[in-house]
Amino acid sequence: MLIAASPNLLSQVGVPNAMPVLDQTELNLAWSDVKDGNAQRSGQIRRIAKAWLGIRRLRAYVDDAQLLLTELVTNAFRHGHGDVRVRIFLTQGYLCFEVRSTGPGTPTPRSPDDLDESGRGLWLVEEYADRWAVSADGESVWCTLPIDLPEIPR
Repeated sequence: MLIAASPNLLSQVGVPNAMPVLDQTELNLAWSDVKDGNAQRSGQIRRIAKAWLGIRRLRAYVDDAQLLLTELVTNAFRHGHGDVRVRIFLTQGYLCFEVRSTGPGTPTPRSPDDLDESGRGLWLVEEYADRWAVSADGESVWCTLPIDLPEIPR
C-alpha cells in the first residue's frame, strides 16, 4: 500500500512515533563509474541483509528483505545520482528499510507489459511490503515488513 509523502515517513507507514528503534545499521553505497559496478551493489546489499538478519535471529525474513532491498537499491542507482544510503532498522513488530538517493522526479510504480525487461521494482515493493512511502522530496523510499521478534536468551 503506497502511503502519501510526509515529513515523518515512519508514522505514515504505520509505525507509531513513540515506538523506539531497537536496532539499526546505515550503509553508504558509493556510486561507481565502472561498467556494471552499480549492478553489483544489489548483490552486496543482499549479503549484508542476510548477515544482519541472521545475527538477529530473523532468518525467516531474509528472502523478503533481500527482494525489497534489491529493488529499492537498483531503482536508486538506476534513476538517482551519486551515492545511495541504505538504512535497515527494527522496531517492535516491524523490519524497516529506507533507501535514499538524489535525482529528479518522484518514484512511482509503473505498469510494465508482460514482455518488458524492467519496470517492476516498485510493483514488487507494493506486493511484498506491508506498507511503503516516498518522502516529500522524492529522495527516500521506505517500506516495512511485519515481524515477530524472537526471544533473546540472556
